[in-house]
Amino acid sequence: MEYSKGTIKQYFHMPIKQATKELNVGIATLTCNCRNVGIHRWPYRKLKSIQTLIDYLQVENGGAQPEKNKREILKELKEEKRQMEENSNIQLAITTRQFRQCHFKAMYEKQKTPRLKHAREPVWHQDSGCSRSMTGVKQYLHKYIEEPGPKVVFGDNSSAPTKGYGSVNCNDDEIGGSKWEKMME
Repeated sequence: MEYSKGTIKQYFHMPIKQATKELNVGIATLTCNCRNVGIHRWPYRKLKSIQTLIDYLQVENGGAQPEKNKREILKELKEEKRQMEENSNIQLAITTRQFRQCHFKAMYEKQKTPRLKHAREPVWHQDSGCSRSMTGVKQYLHKYIEEPGPKVVFGDNSSAPTKGYGSVNCNDDEIGGSKWEKMME
C-alpha cells in the first residue's frame, strides 16, 4: 500500500515499529515506501532528542519566564524541530549537537555523583580454584573468604576440585603452588 509523504509525517512522533502497527504494514514495506517519497531515515530519535532538550529547558525554569539566552535557545530548538518535521533529511545544527552533548554529559555527571559518595574499597574474594580467576561476585564462588586489600589469589585451595594453581600475595611477595614452581624453573 502506498502512503503519501503527508500521511507518513503524522507518524514521525512515534518509533517506526509503533508506526507500522498504526498503519497496519510491515517495517520493510514502510521503509521502502518512505524511500520512495524521499524519507531516507525515520526521524523519531532526532525529534525525541530535540524534545528532550526543550523539556529540559522548560522544566529547569519551573514554568517561569526563561532568561534571554535560554529563550533564544528554546526558540531555535522549536524551529529546528518544526523544520525536522517538514523535512526529515536535514541534519541537526552544530550548536544543537553541542548543546545536546553538554546536556547529556551534565545528566550523566548528575547521576554518577551519588554513586561515588557510597563507593568503598572493593572486596575481592578468594576463590576455590574452580574459576581460575579473581572475582568480586560472591554468588559465582563455591567457597569464599573475604579479603580486603591487594591480596590476589588464584586457587591453591586443598579442598578445591582443581589443585595446584598457586597463589600470589602482593603484600608478602609470596609465590607458591606446583604450576608456579614449574614456571619459575
